[in-house]
Amino acid sequence: MGLVVASQSVEREPVSSKVQVPPPTLRNPICDALSTLCDLHALTTLEADLGWFMEHSKLSATAAKQLRTTIGELSADARAVARPLVDAFAIPDAILGAEELIEEAPVGPG
Repeated sequence: MGLVVASQSVEREPVSSKVQVPPPTLRNPICDALSTLCDLHALTTLEADLGWFMEHSKLSATAAKQLRTTIGELSADARAVARPLVDAFAIPDAILGAEELIEEAPVGPG
């Protein structure tokens, strides 16, 4: 059922046109981080069924490649705010299971 709804949504209009995002002057880092996570969730959900979308001509090979590129970019953005979000939701380190993935990345080249 979810795939049918996603398919109909892809056919009609982008999901982002249905979501009301505050204007840039009212946005804050938390809003931006949560928006990134929502986008990442939506795109990885589509990616999980990418074969179906391509088989039924709902997504071209070029669009599929762009989808994966965008997921990579959003993942990098999410990685940059992972620790503050984990802290904000008071998630104990003991249950994270992949602590090394949320440590702060080095800033700058190399």
